[in-house]
Amino acid sequence: MGALGCSARNDHHRRGADRQHPTPGGLCRLVSPLDHRGLRSAAGAGTGTAAVAASPASFGSRLRPHGDQPGGGVFARHPVERPVDLMRPLGVIAVPWLLVFIQPDLGTSLVFGALMLTMLYWSGMPVEWVILLLSPLVTALLSGLLPWAMALWIPLMGVLAYRSLPWKRLAATSTLAIHGAMAAVTPWLWMHGLKDYQRDRLVLFLDPSQDPLGGGYHLLQSTVGIGSGGVLGTGLLQGQLTKLRFIPEQHTDFIFSALGEETGFIGCLLVVLGFAALMARLLQIARNARTDFESLVVIGIGTMLMFQMVVNIFMTIGLGPVTGIPLPFLSYGRSAMVVNFIALGLCLSVVRQSRRSLAHLR
Repeated sequence: MGALGCSARNDHHRRGADRQHPTPGGLCRLVSPLDHRGLRSAAGAGTGTAAVAASPASFGSRLRPHGDQPGGGVFARHPVERPVDLMRPLGVIAVPWLLVFIQPDLGTSLVFGALMLTMLYWSGMPVEWVILLLSPLVTALLSGLLPWAMALWIPLMGVLAYRSLPWKRLAATSTLAIHGAMAAVTPWLWMHGLKDYQRDRLVLFLDPSQDPLGGGYHLLQSTVGIGSGGVLGTGLLQGQLTKLRFIPEQHTDFIFSALGEETGFIGCLLVVLGFAALMARLLQIARNARTDFESLVVIGIGTMLMFQMVVNIFMTIGLGPVTGIPLPFLSYGRSAMVVNFIALGLCLSVVRQSRRSLAHLR
């Protein structure tokens, strides 16, 4: 709470020393590729200093305002109108994403992708471009799961590129070539680009019963624990699976399973509604922010929190693979909690500055 209060009172527009750009050297200090911690890498551990070092909030803390003014902010100076306009944000996000990915920490690297796409869309990038940026991932999935579907998917992306991008023929040809290359290289990436446990996680969530005592154990116990809670749950600290520690990592990644067993459907629903209310409030703050930079900061923080929430809950109920992404504000982790509260404090700072500006106008 102290971290939240301090960041909420921060007036970054008065700090000339904060007008800096993130540097590659500063980004390199955020991540140590040699730090591994048992079941999960340091980025997803939620405890210790390394958890902060590899989180998206750490990267966001390296960014500083660039002296934005109402009517002449980031959107006006750097509009996303041509594909070449994506080079700068892609270059900025590529460095920390690569460092986190090679830790290896696939879960946190996905958060960077969600941050980039959401903030680009918020800055005015057409939704068709968002689909085109995500489409190679879909192609990689289809090449392994439904190869016949690529005969429809790849031409569809070519048509979308032709209709939404400049230099239509070149755009369509390049899109088809990229998707063809992705389909061809996916088998090699599957075998050599991912660790054994990462491949197991991506496969076993479809049928965890294939390895009930190994890679599928987490998912099986998690779904059983949530289902045993029923509507009202067994009561706080009364969950048998939780007390007997059948649910692994129940204090971090699988905290939602313990919550589902002890508080039932009602408790889980209240948690989801609480996160939905938080996101709605952050969207309102972003719309009413006085500068483009402040709006992007709030949207980035909202994306970081909501993406982690969605991925974590989907993981615990069996709708997604097991990843090292904790549930914000509920999973154990002192450094992660401090970072989350600092992030919310920055959002409150935006509200404070917006209200001050309105008061001056009156």
